[in-house]
Amino acid sequence: MIYFPKDIRDDFQWIENPFTVSIEELNFNTLLETQIIDLSCDKTYEHKFKNETLVDFWCAVYNEYPELSINAIIKLLLFPTTYLCEKGLSTMANIKTKQRNRLDVTHDMRISLSEIVPQWEIFCNSVQNQNSH
Repeated sequence: MIYFPKDIRDDFQWIENPFTVSIEELNFNTLLETQIIDLSCDKTYEHKFKNETLVDFWCAVYNEYPELSINAIIKLLLFPTTYLCEKGLSTMANIKTKQRNRLDVTHDMRISLSEIVPQWEIFCNSVQNQNSH
């Protein structure tokens, strides 16, 4: 799976696969360079890398290679946080149109962006039916 866009992929190639990256191309300090060399030679972590997601792998590496892991995780977190901002702006644009420009979108956005699924059956069962005349 390709995680980073093409225009910045070269800078983050070591995150996508630390076992195939060329050390000479990286602009790392001595500590990070030592850690990535040690990691790239570690067969246990190479096996984990093949069987886990990218984020899970870098979290697992933290105990032995903390600086390298933190650098990777910080760069991996940039994209999900941007996604959530874009999702929020898109939701607001859908709710607040020209015809509904005076609405307070706070509550509507909270409902739209929430991942909690309403329990409609419980809600409907708690309301008393109104009989017609």
